[in-house]
Amino acid sequence: ETSPANMLGRATAILCLIASLQAVKADLTTKDPTIGPDFGYVLAVVACICMHLSFTIMATAAPRYKYLTPEFVAKSLQSENDELKKLAGYELGRGCHPDNGLGRL
Repeated sequence: ETSPANMLGRATAILCLIASLQAVKADLTTKDPTIGPDFGYVLAVVACICMHLSFTIMATAAPRYKYLTPEFVAKSLQSENDELKKLAGYELGRGCHPDNGLGRL
């Protein structure tokens, strides 16, 4: 499920990535490619966003493994499990892996 806070976090990460890529491009087009003092702020923001996303991923792992058990998959996701087994040759594992994060499972 995409909440407004999640969408805002993704938009912020994309904007920071674009800003950092523009700064790198500007630095690389000069004869002397150096990282200017203003680039430090971009690196700090990118590092904070990466840390935030890492903590978010770690925070969702515990409930995922707690509630998405093989019993839950057998009871509630039987059709998806059968479809995956037919297409890929294996069933959904603990935590509904291999879910790619799109929210289907």
